[in-house]
Amino acid sequence: MKHISIIPVCVVLMRFSYILLLTFFFLSCSADQDQFKGFDSIAWKKDYKACSGQRLAMKKDFERIKSKLKGLDQMEVINVLGKPDFQRLEDRHMKSYLYFLEPGSSCPSGKADAKTIVIRFNSVDRVFEIIYEQGTSL
Repeated sequence: MKHISIIPVCVVLMRFSYILLLTFFFLSCSADQDQFKGFDSIAWKKDYKACSGQRLAMKKDFERIKSKLKGLDQMEVINVLGKPDFQRLEDRHMKSYLYFLEPGSSCPSGKADAKTIVIRFNSVDRVFEIIYEQGTSL
């Protein structure tokens, strides 16, 4: 009569449990794209630095999702809004992403006092504040 060892079965079950736990963790941490339904993320991303004026036309759409951005991490914000036009390092290990709403000075028809959206991240990489600034100094 053959003796079946329980140890290999336990190892397999532990590995499976670990993989299942990691999968659940990563799926639960990612931003749910349904909560941003109605926001044209592709159009926003294409209008880098708001040079073509699309972002200003999307301001009402942005207002609808603004509160849903709070609590997201940097990568989740990038998934929704694309890479920021500029980044600022704040004190106490905090960072801000800046997205132009109006064409800035780097655009052919831009202005120095263009309106920007500033998304501030706390020290644990979560959005805690979203404000508008006029004529942001970079």
